[in-house]
Amino acid sequence: MPRGNTSVSSIVREIVESDPCLVEALSNGYVNYSKLSERLAEVIREEYGVSCTPSSVKMSLLRSRNSVARQSLNSRIFRVLARSSIELKTGLAIATYDYTVLHKVFKSVHELAGRTRFISISQGIGNITIIVNSELLDDLADLIDKEPVWLKRDVSAIIIVSPIENIETPGFISYITTLLARKGINILQIMSAHSDTIIVVDRKDSVEAFKTLESIILKAREADKESLK
Repeated sequence: MPRGNTSVSSIVREIVESDPCLVEALSNGYVNYSKLSERLAEVIREEYGVSCTPSSVKMSLLRSRNSVARQSLNSRIFRVLARSSIELKTGLAIATYDYTVLHKVFKSVHELAGRTRFISISQGIGNITIIVNSELLDDLADLIDKEPVWLKRDVSAIIIVSPIENIETPGFISYITTLLARKGINILQIMSAHSDTIIVVDRKDSVEAFKTLESIILKAREADKESLK
């Protein structure tokens, strides 16, 4: 959409600031500026109706990279991450059942609640999914007495506990999932409830996923300390 006399540099800054992952790439210096400039120039011409060249976009990127990185490290997403904690739960299983056994699922959860290290339930339109520690999976199957529509053993859950502001912070979940996607990590299940974000991954991906998210939380904390000086 045309922006009148809006400058190329201000549009570049707007695009960069709206993408925390791009900001991280710029601040860490692993961006191919020529390729990125070509792509952004195309976006600016097509979506903003502003004439520009890749070279002018590249110049804007180079001029603004440090200030953009500093500002975005103090953005709402990073402020929430700075006050978040993270933990890893291993040795879990995930089972999805048809909604017709809903009453049995809740009864089973009630019976297992005092014996499990971890338990989580999420209900979809036509199914209900339970995550529980693997050693209780057979007990769960006996209580429900029906084959699950999908079952996966040996999964792990990464739990991020954040301040309540995470609920009203646009892009918080998107940022987390994008970080994992860029590492080639598949998310089997994700849930956001109040202050908790629970991400379920295959055991083989769990350490890499945990390190990736812990790293960005630690980085956010450092940035938060710097902003207070």
